[in-house]
Parts: sequence; C-alpha cells; structure tokens
Amino acid sequence: MNFQLELKIMKGPHEDLHGYLAAVDELRTNVEFFTCNDNFKSNGLALNHAHDLLAKALMRLEEEFTRLLNTQRCFGICLCNLLYLFTSRNGLEDISHVCCGPL
Repeated sequence: MNFQLELKIMKGPHEDLHGYLAAVDELRTNVEFFTCNDNFKSNGLALNHAHDLLAKALMRLEEEFTRLLNTQRCFGICLCNLLYLFTSRNGLEDISHVCCGPL
C-alpha cells in the first residue's frame, strides 16, 4: 500500500476533502482488487491493514460531518439571535420564529 495514501487518510478530510475522498476511493479500489484476485490472498496482513484504514477513514468522515453540522448549527443560532435583536430594537415585528422556530 502507498504510504502517501495512508498519510492522506490519517490526516483526515478537514484540509483537503477532494484529495481525501480520492485517497479513500483509491484504497477501496485496492481492497476490492486484492479481495477478488486469488493470486493475492496470501497477503492477508496487508488486506487487514487496508480494511482497518478504511474503517478509520469512515470514522474521520463522520467526525468531519459532525463538526460541520455543529458549525452550521451555531451559525444558524447566531443568525436567529441577531435577527431577533434587530427586529426588537428597531420596533419591527419579530420574524425570527419564521426561520428559527421559537427561541
């Protein structure tokens, strides 16, 4: 297995999502190839390592997805609070509940 491929996956998707997904796809393709070809079955340790690396890659993607959701959630809450403050301070009808629900 390519050391740079493993390094890219271990870094995670935060800095370079496109490159990360390309590395995961390449790893997945390698695993499929070695799984389907009987000639390479003797290299079980490398295949196990590749499977473990795929599991770590999925975990890192889940972590990044959760981080992005939390970031967007915080942004949405801040936006709702600003909208509420703006409307209440300027004597306008409070419309923050339309996009944000009850505060």
